Amino acid sequence: LFDLQQGDRITGVMSRDDTADVIVAAALTPETVGKTFEVRRSEYIDGKGKAMTPANYNHAFLSLALDRHRWRVGLRPFPRYVDPPKPVDAQEKEKIVENIADIRRQRGEVVTKDDSGEREGATFIPPTAEADKEVVGAGAR
Repeated sequence: LFDLQQGDRITGVMSRDDTADVIVAAALTPETVGKTFEVRRSEYIDGKGKAMTPANYNHAFLSLALDRHRWRVGLRPFPRYVDPPKPVDAQEKEKIVENIADIRRQRGEVVTKDDSGEREGATFIPPTAEADKEVVGAGAR
């Protein structure tokens, strides 16, 4: 079974398969429209290893507050929408890159003339078998 809550209050581990199951159930259930929620695998002894039924999903989704009514259940409202920033032109990009170079100089780092803002020596670390389970929620930072 899964725990569904609101307000960025839970942490836990879920497999990608479980996450996919919740996404599909949410997409097929009208009761999820206009609701934001967090989910994790249940930590209760009676819920471990049990699969969610359509009735379990309906009960969980119906217990969630609509995003526009978050304040009614003690949750902070979402921030108001703000238009995204305009695209950066070439001149603005040069200023940003120079700012990065200035910060690196202040730190005592060596900055080359063609420094594009990316660090040298960055390496890609391939995912491990543990990457199938990810920490989610408030403590994931």
